[in-house]
Amino acid sequence: MKTDLDAADIRILSVLQEDGDLSIAQIGERIHLSTNACWRRMKRLEESGYILGRVALLSPERLGLGIIAHISLRLTEQSAANASRFVAFVMQIRNVTEISAMSGEVGFFLKAYTRDLAEHEALVTRLVSENNFSYIRSEFVLRSYHSTTILPLF
Repeated sequence: MKTDLDAADIRILSVLQEDGDLSIAQIGERIHLSTNACWRRMKRLEESGYILGRVALLSPERLGLGIIAHISLRLTEQSAANASRFVAFVMQIRNVTEISAMSGEVGFFLKAYTRDLAEHEALVTRLVSENNFSYIRSEFVLRSYHSTTILPLF
């Protein structure tokens, strides 16, 4: 894949993925760039859409969100308008952290965090009450062995 990134840009992105809390001066120091040069590059990376934002990663367990569910579903009516309406509806549900359109038999994949099975059941009931599905299935994470937000860089 061809990009407009050079080695310094990739080093900035790599450092940010490891620790987004670093100051621009600290990032520049780690990759051997002046603070001003680092700031200009980061600004360009943000404006060109490589950096979407900087956030804190929270612990679902410490927040009492012990149930992670992967929900696969297929809308009965598979039209662009119905899919757009469904996505807009689901984006209002705070428990859902991912919405993906899928190839194959399943139309959509959702990832949701809830406190317990009763809250998950309420989430599914809410989904079903507002939409028509020909298929819906929840699978629960028993144990997560690896999860990262770090993307592979060239």
